[in-house]
Amino acid sequence: MHQKRNVILGLQKVDWSDTARQNEFVSSVVSALNGVGENVDYDYVCAVSGSAFRTSFSADGWNHGNYHVINTPITIEHTFRMLGYKVSRRIQGDYETDSTLIMESIDRGFPVITLEGVVSHADACVISGYDDYGRVLLGYNPFMYIKDEQPEAPDDTGYFRKTDWHYGGEILIIEDKGEKLDKTAVFAETLSLVARLVREESLVPGQHNGIAAHKAFAEALLTHKWDDNSWVYLNVMCNYKQYLDRQYAVKFFRDNDRGDLADIYEKIASLCAKLGQIIPQDFSAEDMFGDKDKLRPYCDVLLQICDLEEQTVQLIAQEDMSKDAESRKPRILDYGPVRLIGVSRICKSSADCHNVWTDENGFKARLGDLETQAGQIPYYALCRCASGAEHGAFEYIVAMPVADDTLAPEGTIECVIPAGTYAEFSVAGMSDIGQVWGYTGEWLAAHPEWQGYCDGYSEKCGCVEHPSFEFYPPGFDGGGLFIYIPLRSS
Repeated sequence: MHQKRNVILGLQKVDWSDTARQNEFVSSVVSALNGVGENVDYDYVCAVSGSAFRTSFSADGWNHGNYHVINTPITIEHTFRMLGYKVSRRIQGDYETDSTLIMESIDRGFPVITLEGVVSHADACVISGYDDYGRVLLGYNPFMYIKDEQPEAPDDTGYFRKTDWHYGGEILIIEDKGEKLDKTAVFAETLSLVARLVREESLVPGQHNGIAAHKAFAEALLTHKWDDNSWVYLNVMCNYKQYLDRQYAVKFFRDNDRGDLADIYEKIASLCAKLGQIIPQDFSAEDMFGDKDKLRPYCDVLLQICDLEEQTVQLIAQEDMSKDAESRKPRILDYGPVRLIGVSRICKSSADCHNVWTDENGFKARLGDLETQAGQIPYYALCRCASGAEHGAFEYIVAMPVADDTLAPEGTIECVIPAGTYAEFSVAGMSDIGQVWGYTGEWLAAHPEWQGYCDGYSEKCGCVEHPSFEFYPPGFDGGGLFIYIPLRSS
């Protein structure tokens, strides 16, 4: 049974008193988490949440809620994960269920965040308490200070009081602490998010995103027609909240040793400040909206921001490629000899290879007894050219290591992986094995100091004596195997 009233006191205000920090969602997150004992600040949360990089613009044009976080939903759960918390999202539905969720969270000492709900026109509210068994919610949001939006008198605690609060939006329930990521992991995950926020053209139906949003915003100012200049001016002011947050990207990149990206966002932040100078945030330039030529300098700056954020995407993509190449880089090592007994088959496809393991005459059927006796052992799958086989076919041998005195059962063959130098390529899982096999050839072509033994079915081919092979470690469960390519010095 819930109390009639319960309030978490002392939360930080969510308002627009700081003209450089206007993001309702970020302020609500800071207020809620500091209310449970954390020590986070607006600038860091703005960057790590992705808010410093997001831009959304309605396909229908003048939507004053373009800046709402609900238009970039991929940032929501990411924000809490980066800050070490789990969060559950619920679209408002049944009143009893929703009010119970909120009261339960307040009762255990956790503020609640609502999106596009509770207070009219709000992006986000922090809910600090309830009264009258949940029929009234208490909290903070900038619109609480606008009497037309929030006519109810505030609570004695200073929080707003909202009676008819259940009319839509989302509820975010903070589910206590989750995994605490280290600084490197936080930056890596956030950088991946940044790439999506800048590059992807849409994240929700009806909204342009990222670079596409900048362009749509500029196009709307230059080509759309309107009768009410103040309405469009208000929309520009609302949209500007997104550009205002760009400044918090700079320190985030510098703190993570990415001076190249910090330099770009220093330029972007300067351009965003220029937007606020061209069209001030005070309705003093309403006459500009009656002359599109006067709006052109503003649009030119938007397109300059586009160009710089294109550079950001390219730098992130280059780093991803570099990391991918580094992760695929093989180890060069000495290996062998290893005596094996296995089942051989001429194959032309991955399905044929799979059958060597499992069909009635395959590895399991022929070597099951030996396998059981051996216990936890590695497995090998050798690939080599087959004499007389049609083009595209190869010999595939599934095998297990055995002692020198072990006899090969009927229907199996003996083979040896010779001692030599090998390139060891890591394979994350079975779904990646074809891609890594393809990369082995690319790697050899890019490293003329090494030469493989396979010469493609010619008389000079040495892969019968020096086969490439897949290595499946003991206890293999689908992930973490290797491909070995025998090498000789050129």
